[in-house]
Amino acid sequence: MENFEKELPVIIKSMKNKLWSSLDDVISKYMNEFGPYGAIDVIGAPSAGVTDSTKGMMAEVRKLEKMMKDYTPSGEYTRIIDSIKTIVAKRFFTFPSAKRETENGYFDACIKEALAAERTKLIDELDAQDLFGDTLRWLQQRAERLDEIYSQFGEDLKNSIEDLANNGDKAVGNILKKAKRHEFLPTDYVTSRRIKEMETGIIKLMLDNESNIDSGRVVPVKDEMEKIYRELFSGVGAYGPEKMFTVAFADKKLTEQDLNVMYGSPINDRRTSIMEEAARAFVDDISEEQPLCVLADGYKEKLLAKKYISVPNVMPYFSKAVKAILMAPPYNEKEDSITLNPGEIEISIDDIFVGVPVSMMQCAMEMQMAYNAVYDYKGLHIDEVNKDMKSFPDFVTI
Repeated sequence: MENFEKELPVIIKSMKNKLWSSLDDVISKYMNEFGPYGAIDVIGAPSAGVTDSTKGMMAEVRKLEKMMKDYTPSGEYTRIIDSIKTIVAKRFFTFPSAKRETENGYFDACIKEALAAERTKLIDELDAQDLFGDTLRWLQQRAERLDEIYSQFGEDLKNSIEDLANNGDKAVGNILKKAKRHEFLPTDYVTSRRIKEMETGIIKLMLDNESNIDSGRVVPVKDEMEKIYRELFSGVGAYGPEKMFTVAFADKKLTEQDLNVMYGSPINDRRTSIMEEAARAFVDDISEEQPLCVLADGYKEKLLAKKYISVPNVMPYFSKAVKAILMAPPYNEKEDSITLNPGEIEISIDDIFVGVPVSMMQCAMEMQMAYNAVYDYKGLHIDEVNKDMKSFPDFVTI
């Protein structure tokens, strides 16, 4: 018992290290599987954004702490030993078996009394060193630290997803005005496996950037989220953009198998019909667009103009349909004015005017403001390499 009392501080320290190590392993497991917010949730620290603090590690540690506080030595085995001593003092054992049973009972009671005494001293030392209190504070610090590191990241993540969703909503509204439905993906595309892969990608994004976030370095959350979304859409496979248009413009909802059949051969009448319908909708939509700024009346005929039409070469079936429409009446465009745009999924139909003085333009001030504010605009194309538009009296040429 004396040796036990001497070793008690070391024993409690060892228990604390083992407990913290085990809890840390669970936190790391939740970090890798559910991300930092999953780890914060399993810790259960009320001040770290957890809504239900009755669950989690801290709640369980509080239960242990309460059990320790409520512990009271029973003294049961001490009473048994005293009773045996009283019996032995008053009674002469006639039978050897009775003596052996009394001795065995006495020995068993003494061992259990020693163990009970050790347990009591262990509980007292746990209380003295405040093992559970230290553990609660350690868990609170872990949760608050994770919350501190990832709170801004979480806000950036939320904002980036909302921005991407808003941009996507606008794009869908603009691109699919005449489509049958505003859906790009096959009905059976979003599976539990793909959802899990996207979740894993977001968690990996958080964990890979923990040191960057902690050090205050800028993390391009929106760019990374775009990559994760691209990875999600990459499962559409070859001819991805055209398959998405096919889903939107088809008369009935399609599955992945439907698309694979339609795009499995160079010739497919059903695919051709849908691409022609989609191409017509795009050409009509572009033709109806108004230029941002135009030439003043009477000048258009005096300037050298060239029609510039660009279609994406990564969408061969769609581009073929667009090209056929533009070369037919009422457009009657020449084949050499239609170019394939490598790498970009974009269609543009523009008139390029060469050598345009500012005096020939309407709303020059508005155009300057718009030119500085946006990257993509319709109508007059200006090159600022040779002449800065800010010097209005000078000629602006391309």
